[in-house]
Amino acid sequence: ATLHAAFLTDMAANRFNYSFLHYRNPDTAGHADGWGSPGWNIAVKEIDGYLGDILNLIEADPLLDHHTAIIFSADHGGTGTGHGDPTNPADYTIPFLVWGAGVANGVDLYDVNASTRLDPGTLRPDYNALLQPIRNGDGANLALGLLGLGAIPGSTINADQSLNVVPLPAAAWMGLGLLAGLGAIRKLRGRTRSPV
Repeated sequence: ATLHAAFLTDMAANRFNYSFLHYRNPDTAGHADGWGSPGWNIAVKEIDGYLGDILNLIEADPLLDHHTAIIFSADHGGTGTGHGDPTNPADYTIPFLVWGAGVANGVDLYDVNASTRLDPGTLRPDYNALLQPIRNGDGANLALGLLGLGAIPGSTINADQSLNVVPLPAAAWMGLGLLAGLGAIRKLRGRTRSPV
């Protein structure tokens, strides 16, 4: 709660170009009471309220509204009070949601990225698989791409910034090579806004 209140105050005063927030409430509740427990559900509802506060802040500020994107993810799932079973999809399956400026509304990121990402279903591909799933590690270079910046030097996840959040119109692919198509996607970023 202290972190959240400080962020809202600081963001309203400074309007940072980039912010990273890690709310640990569901993780703490999951380890203490179990994932899916009443305590965990309360923690998730609390975070939902925090996200509502952030969205309200964005939409109430003309300098942020239509100019802000949010990448929402988790570091892991969980069952019982842990998340260490590599064979249990509930332990490693996470949400990865993107909202805001330059983001298409209501699209499945696996559909938009069919040539570069593979929906693993309940499988857990290793980092050597030819087509990777969308991982929480994609978020950093996605954020930099949305800001018009290059990838983190030495990064290995989404280092080519190929994770797209807007589908490229079919006409844009006609007669274009892959790099030209990726350039067209980058030009589209920041021109659209998707409502909640």
